Amino acid sequence: MNSPILAELDQKELEKIASNLPQSLLIVASPGLDGEFTAKWLADQSPSEIMHITPLDKKTTISVDQIRELQQSVRTQPTTRRAIIIPSAQIMTESASNALLKL
Repeated sequence: MNSPILAELDQKELEKIASNLPQSLLIVASPGLDGEFTAKWLADQSPSEIMHITPLDKKTTISVDQIRELQQSVRTQPTTRRAIIIPSAQIMTESASNALLKL
């Protein structure tokens, strides 16, 4: 995977983060920028299991049931780092957001 196209200062900061990934990281990208690509790039810097949470079928929201399924799937002891990417987190229902906080 190619690295994100960033200003030199931003690229160095991203590489610094990648060298010592924290337990949790929230990436917020301005409209027109690809935060999902950046998240995938960071996850690819070390062996990671990447999970995507997107609306099911033609629904326009991410439901609490999807987050509860995610909670069940991450209860097991991981063999590699896990990266959970939610490209459209702003369309989660309020109950889904609350369930994600508990995760």
